[in-house]
Amino acid sequence: MFSQIPLLALLVLGPVGIFAAIVLTLTRKYQKEWRKPFLKMAKPAGCWLQSQADLQIEHLMIATVGMVTSPLVPWALWKGPQDTIGLAIIGIAATAFWIWRAIKAGLAYRQIRLGLLGEQLVGQVLDRLSSDRIRVFHDYQVTEPGKKPWNIDHVVLTPSGLFALETKTRRMPHRYSKEDPSHKVRFDGKRLVFPAPLKPDYSSLRQAARSSEKLSAILTQATAVETKALPMLVLPGWSVERRAVGDVTILNEESLPKYFSHHGSAFEQRQFERIERHLQEACKLVC
Repeated sequence: MFSQIPLLALLVLGPVGIFAAIVLTLTRKYQKEWRKPFLKMAKPAGCWLQSQADLQIEHLMIATVGMVTSPLVPWALWKGPQDTIGLAIIGIAATAFWIWRAIKAGLAYRQIRLGLLGEQLVGQVLDRLSSDRIRVFHDYQVTEPGKKPWNIDHVVLTPSGLFALETKTRRMPHRYSKEDPSHKVRFDGKRLVFPAPLKPDYSSLRQAARSSEKLSAILTQATAVETKALPMLVLPGWSVERRAVGDVTILNEESLPKYFSHHGSAFEQRQFERIERHLQEACKLVC
């Protein structure tokens, strides 16, 4: 019985591998025979998160195939009562593995989907502001040697300044009270304090600051003129209560139009155009 374990493993995992191979083969065949009528486009808001959501759906599909086939293999190999316990253990273990994979993919998709909706909401607000004076870009990718690439969610360029925006979407508790309103987040100078049971958030502020610093360094090098990007953190749907002053501007999506309505001149026209060209090229999606 146990000498057949390699064969059983092959039979359990084989259908999943065959399914994945068929999908991959058909996808590559389609890509060779057909192409899109355009080669490049500006990245939409949430472009990277959309790709991650699609990846989790693929994982969920593969796990579903595994869940369906895992119980069938032991049943097909059963020859008598002497095989019952061993095959049952293998079948239960294989099914439990694929159930775990499906749950993991489902939870990841749920969280990614929330972040994607938040970025798309902020992107819609920013895109409505886009004009000759206000230029909006999404998913600016940062690549550093020896590190995993990461994205700045949105970049806004205006004559009055350059802004690096990070969007953080958090779910709200259903309850509501005057003492601890479920829709308010407080900034105390060092952290974001959300209503319980949500934990205080330090990392989002650090990420926003890091994004602006990196964008400043990249554009200073690209334009040969010192360029400073200002950090912003957008919390879709939340009411922000500021109890201290910090380096990062914190607001919700409804406050963006008013924030970018201020006029001023931080860049010369030539520098503005150089920055714009760099951002246009960096935020193109190769189709």
